[in-house]
Amino acid sequence: MRNPANKYRDWHWGHKPTHTKRVPIAGLAADDPVVECGLLTELHIDPRDDLPLPQERGASMDDAAHFEGHEPDVFSVLRVQKRDYNNNHLVFDPQHPHQRLYPVLSPSTQRDAATLWDPSKRPTTLRKLAAKAGGHHAADDYPRIPVQELGTLYFVTYYTHKKGDDPASKYIHRMGEEGGVDPILAVAEDGTLWICGGSYTCPDDGITQ
Repeated sequence: MRNPANKYRDWHWGHKPTHTKRVPIAGLAADDPVVECGLLTELHIDPRDDLPLPQERGASMDDAAHFEGHEPDVFSVLRVQKRDYNNNHLVFDPQHPHQRLYPVLSPSTQRDAATLWDPSKRPTTLRKLAAKAGGHHAADDYPRIPVQELGTLYFVTYYTHKKGDDPASKYIHRMGEEGGVDPILAVAEDGTLWICGGSYTCPDDGITQ
């Protein structure tokens, strides 16, 4: 992009970026810009059956969460530790035709996520999981990285400033909202998390179908 700062400003409704940060992402060139949605805090998934994660009822979620009616009653929640909030980000690729999302984790959060990798299970690929999920992000353009499926991703939560926020707001986005397709959350052996498949884009309104 000629000026990714303008995309950040538009996405944050007029709030300008304050700095830039290098965040290496497999499959993207070192100089490819990504735009921060906000500070990543939670990922709500319907996990695979054998995944030992804390659970909570969907009814306990913030009123900002939008339910479509076919979500499970109970979710497993991947939470960033509060002391590490400032070092975990949810970003999107403004040059991708569907503005693909990437969780960018701090070293400590990535180490926590790496404990979800099960060495007794055979890995699959990002491309296969994206195809399994379906949606317009099921294209054959993911890096060739072995991953394991964690579960269907229903909600992603982050804190950020948008114009009018004082000092910041918590945003909860329903993945695949407005009749879209829910993506799959996956983990690589090094603890990086991947959002595979699904139908969403990241226009100025937020994360939508």
